[in-house]
Amino acid sequence: MTVATILRTIVRTGSCDASRQLVMASTREQWFVTCRKLLKAEQGFGWSIRDHRGTVQLTRRFEDGSRSSAYLPLPWTKASSTPILNWVKAVRELMEVQQLSLSKAVKLYGDSLDDPKKPSASVAGVTGQKAWESALASFMATKAGNRPNTLKWTSARLNKLLQTLESAPKPRNGEAALQAYAEQHFYDTDGNVSVSAGGQGRIRALKDCSAFLKWSVERQMVPPRFAPPSGSQGTELMRQLTGTASAQVEADKTTPPLKSKQISDLLDELESAGRHDLKLCVGLIAYLGLRPGEIAVLQVQDGQATVGHIKRNHRTMHKPIKAPDPVMPLAIAGRPVGEAEQMLTAFESGLVKLPKAVRNQISTIEKKNSFQGVGGEVGQQLNRFPYWRDVIKAGNANITANSFRHGWAYRAHIESDNHMHERVAAKWLRHSLLTHLRHYGHWLDRESMDAALKKTNAGVAVAKGQT
Repeated sequence: MTVATILRTIVRTGSCDASRQLVMASTREQWFVTCRKLLKAEQGFGWSIRDHRGTVQLTRRFEDGSRSSAYLPLPWTKASSTPILNWVKAVRELMEVQQLSLSKAVKLYGDSLDDPKKPSASVAGVTGQKAWESALASFMATKAGNRPNTLKWTSARLNKLLQTLESAPKPRNGEAALQAYAEQHFYDTDGNVSVSAGGQGRIRALKDCSAFLKWSVERQMVPPRFAPPSGSQGTELMRQLTGTASAQVEADKTTPPLKSKQISDLLDELESAGRHDLKLCVGLIAYLGLRPGEIAVLQVQDGQATVGHIKRNHRTMHKPIKAPDPVMPLAIAGRPVGEAEQMLTAFESGLVKLPKAVRNQISTIEKKNSFQGVGGEVGQQLNRFPYWRDVIKAGNANITANSFRHGWAYRAHIESDNHMHERVAAKWLRHSLLTHLRHYGHWLDRESMDAALKKTNAGVAVAKGQT
């Protein structure tokens, strides 16, 4: 019997029993009356709750008179009083901050809780495993336009961060989270370095983790204490956690160029082995200074070669694609005159094709949205060729398919008597002068240094009229 029915009975009959029933009913229902009053006091106009088949129904009434309702996973009992107030506060914050509908805010908050019936005091206090998993899913959704490999590595790094956030002792702020991540994932269980100090592995991991923590605080209502340090404090923390690579490590990571004799001997061996397809592939890469993956976007028309753009990141991949760049062959000492032009003609006519495995990778570019497989397959084809594996790479384990491109810069600056200006070489290789000087135009070994000194001294002697 409802309170209204009991009141009508009292008015009509004056029954004492009915009066006692009213007192009992009022006592029994007082919890939600109090809850409604507190709800109005804390959240203001338009928020109400009611019983819907034993479950809490939350209704939001807007200024224009429209309404929206959603069901909370809470039973209609006195024990739900405090959870109801916490739920409504959290849902309201989500609706206002993220511009969500009532139902979406209720779902997002519920998904973030390990136990929906025991929500925390406010949405800003939600940091359980489910909350972090929900934040990660939302964060990765913002990266949907990135390339598959970028998504793969970003997801792997951030899943490691989630492991760190739940490991004991749990990090209590952003700085502690980054420090714990570095300790757990830059070293193995024996304390040995597993991710080289000063390398891109550490830099990318820390950047991804910092971006995720910052985004979670700003967009997912994660407590502000989890924001990564900013300003000079953040810069110093990144410097400490990244570390500094030793000079030897930096030298070991350098991709050396292939010299003319190495390239010429390799092309001769490929010809002798009947690998005309692979000879054409690496010959074009070496003569034109291509990145291995650029063989996929090489076009030749009337003997003139152009190459499209494969180096695109999340900032440029949705912008209009630039027109292909012209590329020209740079002579390789010891090779027949006109060989480069013959290769371009063969490529244009299709009389000689690229290796089938490379062509298969080219056919998957659109599906994968990545050129990485093409460059990887060029390297794989070379690694399967005995002369490359046993002779050329035996001299320097860091030689890769990119060494042909570095060899172009080496021939332009060091091997040739006609030194090409660095700015001109950088333009032909389609990168900035800074990149050229840092990675392509600086490589020297003792043999090259001795030859350059001898050439300079000989020039000085001739200028002075000495014999």
